[in-house]
Amino acid sequence: MRTRLIAALGLLAAPFLAVPLPSASGAASAPPSAVPNPTVRVLSGGLHGHPFLRARFAPADYGYDEREYAFSGTAKAYGAATAPATYETRMLVYTPKDPARFSGTVYAEWDNQTSQADAPADFLWMYPKVLADGDAYVAMTIQQAGLCGMGLSGEPVAGVAPVCTPVSLVGSDPVRYAGLHHPGDAYAYDILSQALQALKHPKGINPLGPLKPTVLLAVGESQSASKLDDYISNGADAAARLADGFLIDADVGTAEPSSFRVPTLYVWSEDSARNSTVTSGPHWVGWPISGAGHTDYWLVQHLRVLADSLADLPQQSKAAEEAEQQSDGRYQEHGPDASATCAGGSQFPRRYVLDAAAAALDVWARGGATPPTATALTPSGALRPGTLSGTANTGVQWDADDAGNAKGGVRLPVITVPIATYIGNACPLLGTSTPLLDLSTRYPTHAIYVSRMITATAASVKARFMTRRDGIDLVRRACASAIPQFGSTAPADQPAQCRDVAALFPAVAATRPSSPTAHGTAPKPARPSKPTSSVRRPAHGSLAATGLAPLTAFAAMLALGAGLVLARGRGPGR
Repeated sequence: MRTRLIAALGLLAAPFLAVPLPSASGAASAPPSAVPNPTVRVLSGGLHGHPFLRARFAPADYGYDEREYAFSGTAKAYGAATAPATYETRMLVYTPKDPARFSGTVYAEWDNQTSQADAPADFLWMYPKVLADGDAYVAMTIQQAGLCGMGLSGEPVAGVAPVCTPVSLVGSDPVRYAGLHHPGDAYAYDILSQALQALKHPKGINPLGPLKPTVLLAVGESQSASKLDDYISNGADAAARLADGFLIDADVGTAEPSSFRVPTLYVWSEDSARNSTVTSGPHWVGWPISGAGHTDYWLVQHLRVLADSLADLPQQSKAAEEAEQQSDGRYQEHGPDASATCAGGSQFPRRYVLDAAAAALDVWARGGATPPTATALTPSGALRPGTLSGTANTGVQWDADDAGNAKGGVRLPVITVPIATYIGNACPLLGTSTPLLDLSTRYPTHAIYVSRMITATAASVKARFMTRRDGIDLVRRACASAIPQFGSTAPADQPAQCRDVAALFPAVAATRPSSPTAHGTAPKPARPSKPTSSVRRPAHGSLAATGLAPLTAFAAMLALGAGLVLARGRGPGR
């Protein structure tokens, strides 16, 4: 667990450390961009015979293809007075095998690369939604660190082969990734534009195969989210006009752009939430998430992808993958564990928020309804003692309800029908989740708890803060729990409402418009929350109190060693 924590810190710490569904052929109607098309080639072979940091699951079991491409060209720099330079980097593409299953939506993620590894953080949360909905997903190596290493271009010097970090692409497989090189991160913005051009208006090899996107949505988490802010602010997006929307997840330490060309949805964990009452404006909506950490238990567990790649382990079957999801997706219903400290990772189900945000942005980018809005989180005026500086809202204590959970924001059922206190900013990058001690008072019987969860979940799904699929998943987990006790309840002993959970959430006709249109006006402001009593959160759970304070300062360096340690084993249940 400790090694996974270190890897999580390193992978994600950059801001702190330095209508009917469309047909598959329904291409977006926007005119071609002036951005040059890169040259695309297939990547294959190599020392390992597979892409580095490929999916841990077998895509074919879900009816998906996994393909890897290099793309190259000449990029210009933003924010630096330097000449254009050549580059070659990679993208890892997941598409439905059957074109008829394709939703028309392509998510293109600027991979997080703080640890020198090319980590598709949001894909690790969103992939079950992507596979279920028939979306395409593209994980892109946009920065230098993931390709070779921070400050390392990947090019030979004086005829000597490049030296790269062991968890970078070239360092992990110098044969497969021979020729890849990157001139520096000032060029990353134009490299992103050229990657989007290759996906939206391909010439030569089409990375999406026979598929054409209806909407192309750029995604980034943590340092990559901040880079997407910069991509909009520095004019790269306005020049390219290729992305149909942006999903910007936990952009700590950067200012939002002054204006937005296309729909942009922010997901703000408690450490990235703004100290402002404004949560929406023209072409943008921000979702502050009560209880959400920068990362969570699910992501820490899913960082096994690094161990699997380093150890050349085979991709696991759909059955094994889904069994692992069941374990990794707990929300503290099993009782106290390491998640009460900074060492474990909060069990707040952050993935539900990302799925809902992705679905809402998809509809909005097609000219449909604006995402719902939420009120802001409100600081209590007190700081959490002992926390590290330079991590935005780590240490801020938000006004809290009687369960210790932040008031305001997007409030998932685990917050409105609580079994735990989720403090998303208890420590840099990781939150904590601590079981409540008064569950029997709150929920005299298991049936009462399940009934309240069903009601709250139905409300979240109706409000579009959860998808129907995730609503079903959460209620099934609540049914299988033993709340007000910790443990589990056998199917035969679960309340009658649990016999057919899917029937509790009737499927509705698809509401995604078939193509992007004018993006409308600013969303209506969120209604203020009903006043409730303010409860100041306890000051427990700070990083210093757990003895882990030194980790953050050395997270990027330690991640390299952590990756090698992780490779020794596949993790629980493997």
